[in-house]
Amino acid sequence: MAHILAELFEGRLLDQEHTEQLLSYMQDTNYENLIPAAVPDGVTVFHKYGLLDNELHDAAVLSMSSGSYVLVVLTKGADLSDIPERTVVIQEITKAVTAALP
Repeated sequence: MAHILAELFEGRLLDQEHTEQLLSYMQDTNYENLIPAAVPDGVTVFHKYGLLDNELHDAAVLSMSSGSYVLVVLTKGADLSDIPERTVVIQEITKAVTAALP
């Protein structure tokens, strides 16, 4: 997943027009409380989340003045009852990663 996102963001999967179109769909989605909710100001997020069966995921490109980085967090629970807890885990991982970036 990380490799595919990096290839997309760097324009190696699609032509420029389609790359820009797809990245525009990956901003301000209808579910912004995972990775996007936890990034600091100045970071642009392009992401795709997934919620299927007992799995909750978010995969993102984090773009900032120091460069662009891919972050993918995949979770699996016993059922959907722990979605709030897994959401917090995804946010905490995002905060830790972004704090370590230059």
